[in-house]
Amino acid sequence: MHTSFSDIRQQILDVIIIATGRVVSEADLEASAGNLHEAGVNSIGIINILEALESRYGILINEEDDLAFLENVDDIAQFVLKDQGAKA
Repeated sequence: MHTSFSDIRQQILDVIIIATGRVVSEADLEASAGNLHEAGVNSIGIINILEALESRYGILINEEDDLAFLENVDDIAQFVLKDQGAKA
């Protein structure tokens, strides 16, 4: 079963909203062009998002990895798609 980028992106938006305790909304994320910091996600929110991604997608994210992908919704979605493709 192939999941599309738009499906993964919507799932990522949902993960971010829930992981941040609904501090940011989908509208905030869209208004900031997907930039998490500009949407109001703080460092604790980023940690919660990391944990949620690991839990939901079985992704192992290491603090030594390049975490620049965590700055933007589209980059997170691409990371998840790439990881899921590698597991298929």
